[in-house]
Amino acid sequence: MMTNRTRRTSVKSALVLCAIASGIGCSSQGTHESSEDARETVVERQSELTTNVPLAQLPKVDPQSATNTFMQALGTPTKFGENAALYARLPPTRNRELNASLVRIVGNPQDPLVLFKSDALDALGVTKGSPGPDFFTAFVKFDPKELDARAAGDALIERGTFGDATAQDIVFNGRHPVGTTTGFKTDTQAFALGTRFRMGLCALRPASTEAAWGRSLLIRSPDIVKDPSRTWDQCLGTGTRGGVWSFGHLMRELSQGSGLSAEDFALSWLNKWVTGSAPNGDPLTPKVFEMFSNIIQPWATASGVTASLSCPVATSCSFTFSGPLNIDAAPFRLLAIVNRIDLGSTSHGSGGYGGGVTDEPTDAGELRFIFDVSIPSTTSPGTCLSMPFSAILEYGVPISGCSNVRSWARRWTHLNTYTAFDASYRSELEGITESVVLHGAAPTKGNQSALNQLRVIENIDASFQMLEFALATESASGVSTPASGALRGHTVALTPAANLPSGSTLVSDFIRNVVTPGTVVGTPLTSHCEASYTVPMSYLGSAFRGGRARMSPGFWSTSPAPATDAEICGRHQFSLNTCNGCHRFDAGTAFRHVTDVGISGFLSGGGAGMAFAVSDPQVSSVTWTFADLERRYQRLYDIAYCASCTGRVSVDASFLEGIQRIAGVLPIDPGDPGPKGINVGPITELAQVKQIIALRNTMAARGVTQVPVSFIRKTEAFSH
Repeated sequence: MMTNRTRRTSVKSALVLCAIASGIGCSSQGTHESSEDARETVVERQSELTTNVPLAQLPKVDPQSATNTFMQALGTPTKFGENAALYARLPPTRNRELNASLVRIVGNPQDPLVLFKSDALDALGVTKGSPGPDFFTAFVKFDPKELDARAAGDALIERGTFGDATAQDIVFNGRHPVGTTTGFKTDTQAFALGTRFRMGLCALRPASTEAAWGRSLLIRSPDIVKDPSRTWDQCLGTGTRGGVWSFGHLMRELSQGSGLSAEDFALSWLNKWVTGSAPNGDPLTPKVFEMFSNIIQPWATASGVTASLSCPVATSCSFTFSGPLNIDAAPFRLLAIVNRIDLGSTSHGSGGYGGGVTDEPTDAGELRFIFDVSIPSTTSPGTCLSMPFSAILEYGVPISGCSNVRSWARRWTHLNTYTAFDASYRSELEGITESVVLHGAAPTKGNQSALNQLRVIENIDASFQMLEFALATESASGVSTPASGALRGHTVALTPAANLPSGSTLVSDFIRNVVTPGTVVGTPLTSHCEASYTVPMSYLGSAFRGGRARMSPGFWSTSPAPATDAEICGRHQFSLNTCNGCHRFDAGTAFRHVTDVGISGFLSGGGAGMAFAVSDPQVSSVTWTFADLERRYQRLYDIAYCASCTGRVSVDASFLEGIQRIAGVLPIDPGDPGPKGINVGPITELAQVKQIIALRNTMAARGVTQVPVSFIRKTEAFSH
């Protein structure tokens, strides 16, 4: 029987900062930060809350209703040369008054996008017809050759280039698979004929298989992670020191430009556990003796030197060595190489004019390397122990622009044309990874490295915690600025401070008054649950965003318990987006999503074609499903072969001032606190819409940005 305590979680339909990293498992010793959690085994908890269901059993969704983007040629191009009307289905506004508006403003305050209700443009004769009342229209520059390119991609997949093809499309709401539908073939003549046609759903995709995931998304085959010429396992003494996928190689590249050797750069990072402090004033349990015995001393021994620990007083400890350390002797072992193209950041972001809508991701997301710590066993000579410490190096792929991102995606899909991890496969993967990790790949970032952050999950003293480091400084308001030198501590995104208990007044207030009002829920609730929010450094005068995340709580609840669908959704969104929730009860996971023996159900869904169902621990009647590698696989092929590119024209920012003069209001629906000095309200008169279109034609163009056709989409609170 489920106890009240074990029901106390929330879940979220976006991803998590630490979600797809690797976690390291809980210790059999339990947790001295929470004896209650120590008494409950994760195995019992997981079996109590989770099961698997076939994706084929999900509700069928009509392809027309699943299509959120349509396009149609304009009879006459606009002043700026825009030749197409792009119809996008927008979600309801947070400010319910604006749902009646015939104009919506979304995007960044410095580069807002003005959208017109499609029904209104049809009534004015600007366009021919409308896809429906939920759609708004943007004017774009579209090259019809994009349709030919998409048709060529359809043919490539149909020929079986990447394996058997399927017309099935899984419909996802955030992280949750909620239905199935079918794609549609590309009509290459529709644009020339001036008819409205659907964009977005692929006609065909390669059938999703675990083998395909393992070649192009989450690569953990021994042929790769133990490649004798590219990896190095210090514990076993196998491989090549400084190989291109080794910890030593990555540290050498990261440290260039820092003023530190690779050894000192890594040692500076490891020393952070000695200080007893984390960003934003979050208390950090010092790990002096544990770090020394489990990582520092084995590293020194393997380097052929002696390490000493000196603690003149309990709060002041230091390491000394009889000689230089060797970065290639550091006890880190590669577990996986991960393609996170699905984490592509947005060209405009949620911003002050967010309103639940933002531009489609237009950079290439992240490339990740997951390492654990492996040291010789003291009881079984010749064998190694995997220590409860994972380091995940997360690089921002330095590629942007729709066609460039599409090319990057195709490089990854080409890996699925191989049937084995042979020399050609490994050489191609090396070319992909080296283009990101080498010094100089990102000239404007710290140390000219593409690193976004280095995340750590450790439990080396039965006190599980997650930490984040970056080549950046972080201001008191949470703004990160690239900085060269050593790695610096960074707050953990979307996660409350470690000293705040689940169900606390502050956390409950934030979920109830910040997250929940921005939710959009469906009927039933689990078919649609989304939210747009950020976690600030402080809330109601108290430090709020965590400098670390710890094992307890393994979820975030509200007090009192949520009573409405919006409240359930809000808590669900918030909790799954935290390190704690994603790595424990919200995702039905025992801390580690990737280990040397398997991957979590959150990632796999239980296998290709399956979904992993997790009961909401606070509201046990609600069940959430996950199949994240299935989602990522669809996304990879969407970008590679179904993402047509178009041009978005930026108009002079004074356009907004003109709109306010015409209508007296601006229909801005901010996801974050909105701009000051404006009168927010709906525009409901067709005559005013006509005036605004005429005003737009008097504005100056500030440039054209290449974006995917589906660049107008829902905003989701989305950590990693």
